[in-house]
Amino acid sequence: MRRRQVLAGLVGFSIAGALPGTARAATGEESLEALLLAKSQLPAAPVPLATLQQALAQAQAAFERCEYSELTGALPRLIAAAHASRDAASGQLRDRMSATLARAYLLGSELATKGHRDTVARVAADRSHTAAEASGDLLTIAASSRAMAIAMRRDALGATERLDREAGLNGAITMLTKTALDLGADHGDPQAPVLATYGSLLCTASYSAAQNGNTAQAIGLIEEAENAARRLPGTAGGTGNAQFSTTTVAVYRIGVHTALGDFARALSYFESVDPARLPTAERRARAYVDGARAWKDHGNLDHAADALTAAFTCAPQELQRPSVRGLIITMRDAPGRTPAAFPVLAAHAGI
Repeated sequence: MRRRQVLAGLVGFSIAGALPGTARAATGEESLEALLLAKSQLPAAPVPLATLQQALAQAQAAFERCEYSELTGALPRLIAAAHASRDAASGQLRDRMSATLARAYLLGSELATKGHRDTVARVAADRSHTAAEASGDLLTIAASSRAMAIAMRRDALGATERLDREAGLNGAITMLTKTALDLGADHGDPQAPVLATYGSLLCTASYSAAQNGNTAQAIGLIEEAENAARRLPGTAGGTGNAQFSTTTVAVYRIGVHTALGDFARALSYFESVDPARLPTAERRARAYVDGARAWKDHGNLDHAADALTAAFTCAPQELQRPSVRGLIITMRDAPGRTPAAFPVLAAHAGI
């Protein structure tokens, strides 16, 4: 009850091997739109559920390695195959195919968010949620709800009117916290994937509250996420990109406190994070990039450049993301001495 008052988150296979024809490289920015056109424009035949799940696992692994360009080329055909397989199935098999289709669109939404293609991310999240509800899988529904809330938050941040911004952010926070509470993981002894999903929803809600300038709400939500992480034996995975542990919560703390303007506290969490305890290259790169933002806002561009260099070392494509390129440009154009690492960072980012 107290928590509710406080709240009132294949080895041996390749995508191409599992689904022939998916090994197409991205040809340009329009490739992300292909995620939304896959069902109508890409021919696909039904495949067994195990084959589809293996291909999806490999696509998720590619995302976790930050292989965004390769995934952009392969994911549309995976989505087309998931549609064909779901449409050909019936009964419980159709439900499981729907869950797999939902996860494929969820991955597409996460990929589009990385590329700042917000319209694609929003539509893909909505399609993921529709398929998830058809499947009846609670964790898939929760993960797709999280993606929808992220799309709502990003749309709200682009609003020109303050009231529209606040309404959008509050709507996203409400969706995230309600979805978290609906899992029933705020009490009792839930299974690890349920608790991981619960905590991931709260982390996202906390960051949204921080971007809305609500310090008390942001801190309350991230503290409850920490409580959830301490109830786990270690790192656990929810659905999609929802790995969760005390270390991943600390990474969220970097962004939360940076958004709240408390850069010293953000940096204390950045310094506390052991990258070896983060489960994927994508999470490690996220920590370094968030640390770079905190160092930049704190006024130390040399340390910010060091953090970005570390991000490149573990995930080279991370520096080519629009938000990271923008960060590098902002740092490069700042008055004063430019760190020696900047020309190399700019080259890696394609600037």
